[in-house]
Amino acid sequence: MEQVIKLAEKILNKKKCSVNKAIDIAIKILSRYEYEGMLRNESTNAVN
Repeated sequence: MEQVIKLAEKILNKKKCSVNKAIDIAIKILSRYEYEGMLRNESTNAVN
């Protein structure tokens, strides 16, 4: 959750949007990174 808040603050500093919108964007970005990280981990596990 702390990562979401930090990212939302960065988004708010760059874009003029509502706090809720910034939090939504932050959650989408972080969940995408986590998903890509899981895929990357699975592919390295398959190689090993």
